[in-house]
Parts: sequence; structure tokens; C-alpha cells
Amino acid sequence: MLLISMKNKEEIKTYSLRRLVLACSSGSPGMAIWDLLDFEYIQKVLVKSEMATEDIDKLRNYGLKNLLHSNQPFIQDSIVCIDRIISNYYHFVLEDLVEILYLDKEARKIDFKYKNIIITDRGSFQKQYIELCGLEAKVTPIRYREGNSAYALVIMNALIANKHHRDRSKQLINSSNINLIKSNINLIKSYMSPRLNYIRAERFTLSSKIYIERKTSSNYSQLRGIYPVEESEKIFNSFDPKYIQQGKLFNLPSQSKFHEDLVKNGYEIIFLDELTVEDQIRLFSSAKVVAAVHGAALTNIIYMQKEAKLIEFHHEKYQPNIFENLAKACGINNYENISAKGLLNENQENIMMMKLVQRDDIYQVLPLSYDNIIKEALFGK
Repeated sequence: MLLISMKNKEEIKTYSLRRLVLACSSGSPGMAIWDLLDFEYIQKVLVKSEMATEDIDKLRNYGLKNLLHSNQPFIQDSIVCIDRIISNYYHFVLEDLVEILYLDKEARKIDFKYKNIIITDRGSFQKQYIELCGLEAKVTPIRYREGNSAYALVIMNALIANKHHRDRSKQLINSSNINLIKSNINLIKSYMSPRLNYIRAERFTLSSKIYIERKTSSNYSQLRGIYPVEESEKIFNSFDPKYIQQGKLFNLPSQSKFHEDLVKNGYEIIFLDELTVEDQIRLFSSAKVVAAVHGAALTNIIYMQKEAKLIEFHHEKYQPNIFENLAKACGINNYENISAKGLLNENQENIMMMKLVQRDDIYQVLPLSYDNIIKEALFGK
């Protein structure tokens, strides 16, 4: 196996040759990649950073035991991108996909003809992106599983990034690294260029105003949205953390008044959950105005035209800069970052924070109040 560093494209180096790897996965405590020949970790991914080393050792041992009692075949000639435990569309596109493409470039350089791409399973959009980038290898997803037992797979002859590549996730949200973000976007577009050119050929003019909504989520984000103030009690009373933690929908009140005003003012309400990646690219590349509450869907602004307008809403107690930096990197100068009032009162928010104790950024997923600040940003009145 070849081990390379992914800090940036100028620093890709080969560190060692490894030919046999065990990848173990479980919902708790995380993921381990273990070298079966040199008896050392290549990568360790923990749910919580404070977890002890023996927890990840236990996972590895479960995986080894599982392997010894199974007839699962080895996987040959692969590039491997094992994701963090908590991820989404944003992290895949701007971190993991970038890593996969750098691995592909390195594979071409050393004439490594890989047949598989091993990734953490995050949804159908991953395979769609890999296909749009023109990579023809078979995509093999690793799924996290709940409980103490782990499952494992063995990979021979795999190209994998050094653990230090995770530094990129910190760089991507640092405003001093706009050039790095640009470089990563350009890498993605260079791989996708044949298909992007075809999609953009269908665009005639910037005309649409779109507001991005969500129906499903892999984390707690079903709470995230804009609601009329009179719905606050219904929102709070309908909240059930067990459904949020399972990524399931629960019985939220209607957003009808807010949605009615959007339509009256020329906005089209879009649920990206219902669109393919290609359709999302087409949508964002032709939009005149894009508005949304802070969330991974805004990753698609990398396909917007520079003259388009972007409006991002967020809770007044949460100050994100991820998409502000992304807008700068994309040359989108007409960007508004709107700090909005929370829908719930302070006591209700505190109760929700206690119920969702696993999140340290709870304010980013709490519902927002449909008030004059939001009306002004969207409708200019």
C-alpha cells in the first residue's frame, strides 16, 4: 500500500508501501484502518476525540475476530478514502471528493491501475459525483453499524492518504486559505469539465430565484427552517429527539405563510433531496438568486455564476463563515449573511440543547423566526 500526504497538491509524497489492510467499522466507537503486515494503524476515526485508545483497539479486535470467522474475499487494487464519523454533502464534495481526485492523480503518476474506490457510505450523491468526474472504478461503500460488533474488509494494494490530510478540513473554514478552496474547486471542475460544459450549454440566461428547503437529513437538521412566529409552540411541542437522532422526519407544523410569500415574490421552493447531482448543478448554474438557511445544500454555490446573488440565513447565536469563504473563493460578491432571531424562547432553546447534548453547535439547527429581517432580505420590504 502506498501512503501519501494530502495537505495540498504541491505536497503529495509517497511515504511507505503497504499491501494488506484491514478496515473495521461500527457505529460505536468508529472506524479503524489497520496494517496487517506492519501491525500499526494507518487511520483511526473516533466518534468523540476524548475516547480512549483502548476503545479503537477494541474495534480493531472485533474486526479481526469477525474476519477470521467469515469467508469474505479480499478486495484488490483500490484507492481508499475513509471519512469522518459525522459528515454530509459539504464534507464529501469539498474534502473527500478532493482527496479521491488527488489519489487518482497520484495513481496515474505511479501507473497504479486501481479497480475500486473505498469510501464511507453517505448516500447516492457520492457515486453520482464520482461518475461525473469520469472515474470508472467500482465504488465500494463502508457503512457504520450500531453496537459493539464490527465488520471488516481486507484490501490489498491500496492507495490511501496519510492521516495528516485531515488538516485540510481546518484550512477550508479558515478565511486565510481562500486560495486553497479555489484550488480544490478547480480540481473538481477540471475532472467534471466535459459534463459541466454540457450542462451549462443548456443555460441561456440567469432568471430563476430559488429558495432551498429540506425534507430529510442524516443528522439533527430537520429542525432547521424558517417558520411564522405563531408556530413556535407547535414546533416545540412536536419535537422528539429520538426521531432527530435517527435522521427521521417528525410532525412539524406548516410553513405555509412563509412559503406563500416566497411564491408570491417569484421564488421557486426547491427540495434538493428530490434532485440528482446533475440537476442540482443545472439549477444553481442558472439561478439569479439563491436563498437558504445555513446547510450543506449551499455547497452547490460552486456552480453559481459570479453575477448571481446568494442569501444565507443563520441563528443569531451561531456565526458561520464556511459559505462566506466559499462564496469568496467562487467570486460571488453579492453575498448576504443574515443573522436571524430564533423562533423559540430562551427557555425552550435551553431544553432542546439538553435533549440534543451531543451537539456543540446546536444553534445552527434550531428553527428561525419569520420576521421583518428575513422579509427584508428576501423581498426588500
